[in-house]
Amino acid sequence: MDTHNKLKILQCNLDRCKNAQHEILLSFMAGDYDIALISEPYIGSGEQVKSTFGIDTYQFFTGNKIKTCILAKPGCGSILGLSQYSTSNFCAIKITFGNRNIYIASIYVEPNIDESNTLDKLDVFLKNTGDSHKIVRGDLNGWHPIWGSVKSNPSGNEVIDIIHSNDVYVCNVGNIPTFETVTHGRDRSSIIDLTFASGSIIDNILEWRVNLNISPISQHNAIDYCIDFDTSNTTHTYQNSTFLYKANKACWPIFKDKLHTHMTLTNILEHDISTLNVDDLEHIINELTNVIHSACRASMHVKSRGTKPKAPWWTEELETLKREVVDLHHQLHAAKRQGMPLEHILETRKQKKELYANKMREESTRHFREFCELQTKENVWSLTNRLLKNATPRRPPVTLNRGSTYTTDSQETAKALLNHFYPDDSPDTLTRHHELRSEMTDLPQSHDDPPFTQEEVLECLKQMSPKKAPGLDNFTSDICLQFATDYPRLLTDILNRCLTLQHFPDQWKTAYVKIIPKPGKSDYSALESFRPIGLLPVFGKLLEKLFIKRVVYHAQRNNRLNKFQFGFREQTNTCEAIHTALKIIKLAKSEKHLSIAISLDIKAAFDNAWWPALFHMLRHIQCPNNIFGLIQDYVRDRRVILDHAGRRVTKTLSKGCIQGSTCGPILWNIILDELLDARLPAGCHFCR
Repeated sequence: MDTHNKLKILQCNLDRCKNAQHEILLSFMAGDYDIALISEPYIGSGEQVKSTFGIDTYQFFTGNKIKTCILAKPGCGSILGLSQYSTSNFCAIKITFGNRNIYIASIYVEPNIDESNTLDKLDVFLKNTGDSHKIVRGDLNGWHPIWGSVKSNPSGNEVIDIIHSNDVYVCNVGNIPTFETVTHGRDRSSIIDLTFASGSIIDNILEWRVNLNISPISQHNAIDYCIDFDTSNTTHTYQNSTFLYKANKACWPIFKDKLHTHMTLTNILEHDISTLNVDDLEHIINELTNVIHSACRASMHVKSRGTKPKAPWWTEELETLKREVVDLHHQLHAAKRQGMPLEHILETRKQKKELYANKMREESTRHFREFCELQTKENVWSLTNRLLKNATPRRPPVTLNRGSTYTTDSQETAKALLNHFYPDDSPDTLTRHHELRSEMTDLPQSHDDPPFTQEEVLECLKQMSPKKAPGLDNFTSDICLQFATDYPRLLTDILNRCLTLQHFPDQWKTAYVKIIPKPGKSDYSALESFRPIGLLPVFGKLLEKLFIKRVVYHAQRNNRLNKFQFGFREQTNTCEAIHTALKIIKLAKSEKHLSIAISLDIKAAFDNAWWPALFHMLRHIQCPNNIFGLIQDYVRDRRVILDHAGRRVTKTLSKGCIQGSTCGPILWNIILDELLDARLPAGCHFCR
């Protein structure tokens, strides 16, 4: 939870300059800034700003290249991007700071004509947000004496009309220009980078200044200021990663030693696991979780949640060159005030800026080459693929379009996502549906399966990648494997007690949901532009893996899986499915028949997996009784948790398989198998 009572804001136009962007990022990450409002950011050959580690970048691509964005550090409040107002030229967010909501916008208006109607959008934004606290910064390319210009132009006059009609006031003070350049040896300057604030918050804006020290490379001078509040920010900030421990650098001997010590201090090993009831079993699992956390904290570092303070290629020489350019910038301003000649200072500053810019390019290129040369034969191609891949920028939370309206706050947006990806079960409308639901708890006419073995448990754990994100318990598979290696009997006994009691532990049922943007989408305010991934505890996925292997074994032994089921099955794959389809087509052609391929995509298949149909098919494949009962408890009271823009939302599922679960694909296969068993007309074939 954050308890500071100030927001410090940095704003600047970067002239689409890569080096200017480096400077701003260095100052932003190393300083005590919370928010950066940027115009004309560097986008390279692309259309959007690339993501920066540890910083949320709010940008809204609407067909044109991004001309403004907002950067935010984690922990400065609950922030939600406002899709309903934003475009490539207009970026708006709402930040919840303590019990206050503040609307912040960064805008850019083209120099000659407002091609994107950005000023009209500004007027709509100010009117729709009413009496709320508002701050707007922008490169408006407008002149007016109110903010220090010698004269006014049409853009400046239009801006004045907008702010006067919306109770908004200019924050700019003094006469230091925000834009400076040299044309034909002559210094030109103006004040076109502005800060506005609503009347409700204008008195809270302190220390507004043009800061000549931030980005001497850019033709625009940076501006910074802070917003001071009477009370501290008490907004709870949730972590956006389940990776907690640096297990790849763990000291495993210390882990084992601390693990043994804590296990001795508890009475876990004294329990007869085979006699525990459900409550006692849950208690033992909680105790084990705490013991493993203690061993982890003693033997490995915790991952940093903050931003990287400085680019790895930044040197003392670059710092010295930057100071020299800044000093010349200050000398230029002093010479202007005193009416002294500027030619010598302008020429010296030009040469020093070129030297500084060239040195930045040289150092960043040198560092990148050294990094590439360090790659080994094993990882060089993965590096190459990452460099060549046109990755979609990471997208922080924004308001979402629900047809005719947009969500309005973080809570509503998070609920909309969970309700979209994890829909509720619908009422039964067919007699067959009623029948399937009524017999859902009927056990199959089969025997119990034997207990899991220690060999099974260890083998399944070894198959799990430690690079995959863990669940809410923060244990990656290598941590779990180390525990299992030292206490194989204890872990196996716990898993077998789950099987005997037909109980799937509650803490292993909860999935922590990450929302992933789909690449190449034109509108990221649409719910369909995202997909969910559920991060589950490794021990829970281990139990899933153990019981689903038994289910598949019995289905295959009883010959109850359709031969045209190729997906998610051992010794089959999509290549075999394609080969089968081609074989059918070639046979038809050889017999001079026409061939027609009809493709079918089941929308949100995993999210809509219907549990009564699943248990009907499990009975059909003669699933063992104890496995059947365990799966019944597995789907009972499952929860998903989503942390979104500083708000945590929870939902209990009534249907569906978690995308990210171990058993989900197989359970979906079992449900779908009945469809593939349907009788087709002569000459028709299934191929999945």
